[in-house]
Amino acid sequence: MSIKEMVYRFRQVANKVDSKSSQKVPLATIIMYLNSGMMQLLKRRYGGNNNYRASLEQIQTRTDEWQKLVIPHVNLAGKEDKKNLCYLFDLLKAKDYFFLMRTIFLASKGPCSDQRCYINHLTQTDDLNINLDNPNLSSSFEWREINYRLSTDQIIAYTDSSFSFSIDSAIIDYLRYPVPVDIEGYKHFDGTLSADVDCELPRFLHDEVVNEAALLYKASLNHPDLQTTQLVQQIEE
Repeated sequence: MSIKEMVYRFRQVANKVDSKSSQKVPLATIIMYLNSGMMQLLKRRYGGNNNYRASLEQIQTRTDEWQKLVIPHVNLAGKEDKKNLCYLFDLLKAKDYFFLMRTIFLASKGPCSDQRCYINHLTQTDDLNINLDNPNLSSSFEWREINYRLSTDQIIAYTDSSFSFSIDSAIIDYLRYPVPVDIEGYKHFDGTLSADVDCELPRFLHDEVVNEAALLYKASLNHPDLQTTQLVQQIEE
C-alpha cells in the first residue's frame, strides 16, 4: 500500500468518526498519526503484550512482521574503564538502535585473542556486587562468561577483579526504528519540503498501521466507541 493509499484509508476511517472534523485534518497531522500508530503497533507486538501473548520470533507471524527491522552482527568497539573493571560500548553507534536482541563479546587474554564469550549474564544493578565478588558468578575468560548491564545508552561489560583479560568488542543483534512514512504536500517544522515515503513494513501490516493510527485519533477525540474499536482490533490480530 502506497503512502497515498494509507492517507486515503485513514480519511475513510476518520470519516466514520467525525465527517466534519476529519476533512480538516492536515496532511502533517495524518502523517503524525500514521507514524505514531506504526510505533505503537511495534512496541505492543514486540514484547508479547498482544492477543497471542507472543513476542518477536516466538511465532511465525511475529517473525514476518518485524524481520525487516532486525539488524544482525553489528560490531561495537569497547572503551576501557580500569577503575570500574569494565568496558563501555556505545549503543548509539548502532544506526537507528531501538531494542537490544542479542549480545556476545570478543575477549582477549595473553596470546588468546578475539575469543567469543557466549555465556553473557544481563545483571541487575542491585545484584552486580554479588556477581562480581562471587568467584562462581564473576566474569571468567576461561569459562567465556561475561557479566554486563545496560546504562545511559551503553552496554557495560565487566572483566574479572584482577583485570586479567580485556573485552575488545561487543557483537549485537538489534531491532532498529522503522523508517517514518511521509507524503508530499506540506513543510516540515524545519522548513524542508515533505516527500513521499512508503511504509517499509510488510504489506499485510499496512491496514493495521492505519487502524492503529485511527485508534489514536479516536482517543484524541475521546470518542465513545473507543473501547469497541480496541476490542475489534484484538480479535482481528
